[in-house]
Amino acid sequence: MDDKVAVIGCGLAGCGVATILKESFSNMPSAPAFLVAVDDDEEALGAAGADIKAKPGEALDLSGFSIVFFVLNPSEEDALSWARGLSSKASEKKAFTFGFLIKPSGGWPVEDRQAYGSFDAAALIDEGWVLQQRKGKDAEYAMRIALNFIAHTITFMSAALQDGKLGRDALWNATHGRVARFAATSTSQPETLYGMSMSSIDRSTVRSAMLFMPEDTDNVMARRIFLYVAKGLPRSVEMVAMRVKYVEPFRIVALLAS
Repeated sequence: MDDKVAVIGCGLAGCGVATILKESFSNMPSAPAFLVAVDDDEEALGAAGADIKAKPGEALDLSGFSIVFFVLNPSEEDALSWARGLSSKASEKKAFTFGFLIKPSGGWPVEDRQAYGSFDAAALIDEGWVLQQRKGKDAEYAMRIALNFIAHTITFMSAALQDGKLGRDALWNATHGRVARFAATSTSQPETLYGMSMSSIDRSTVRSAMLFMPEDTDNVMARRIFLYVAKGLPRSVEMVAMRVKYVEPFRIVALLAS
């Protein structure tokens, strides 16, 4: 049975990702997730693309969703508190909450564990790291990369959940109580995987991994990728791989949870 997914974008960054997703979903046979934008700024909320636009404190019916993805930049004033409140309400409805947290170059005004602990699982998208890796000076460009990567990742993960290729239990087992980091490559050569990461990754601390590859990846290549990535991680790592829709233009995306 498929899992119903909601995506809640809180604050300017979160609403930005919701808008990207709304446009992306319009080109798909059916939307793989229900989109919610939350902000206290009427202009920003009005410009956002989402199925529902809500101001903080407005009642949202989150019943029926088994997974709720949150997107936010905790350094934006009040964004984390909005997300924390909604995450608590989603949990009351037995949903698994997963936060995509954007860390700008200046960092967060709260402790990392306080931000991560607001959700059942979290993923770090480090805009400062993205900027550093690309040897650039344009923070706005790095932030656009971060926002688009989050939108792309939510798209293929939501579609996989909708299709039943990725189950709620599998996502829970791999990420619950952990912080995920992402690496990706646009080639089928696994040795290039860590050339594009969205945060610093200490592979020695990884406890679980999920590999996403396009549906047209053949068995031999899929096995080669799996073995290569496994070789660079601790022996105790629990790892799964799946071939799903909408991963392209990447050929490999790795979710590595510590």
